[in-house]
Amino acid sequence: MYDDIIDLIEDLIDEVINSESLDEADQEKLIKKLETAIRFLENDPPQVKAACGKLKAFINQVNAFINAGRIDQSEGEALIVLTEIIRALLKCWQHEK
Repeated sequence: MYDDIIDLIEDLIDEVINSESLDEADQEKLIKKLETAIRFLENDPPQVKAACGKLKAFINQVNAFINAGRIDQSEGEALIVLTEIIRALLKCWQHEK
């Protein structure tokens, strides 16, 4: 049911791995959040609310890295936009009331 969204999250992981401004430790912090979101969506039944929470935590971490100068701003903003698209597809606003 969520296979296409999981594919998008895996694409986002690839974007993090291919980041030119993130060091390996920061990449790992971000990837861990995304991998956890995938696991939540793979559960039976899927735990969409928990996945949305991990995606929000990912966005918060990227914002923190932008503010600390640990990721290039345009690169960080691109990651956030992709994550917001995924969150919209999951309809996270319905789960965060």
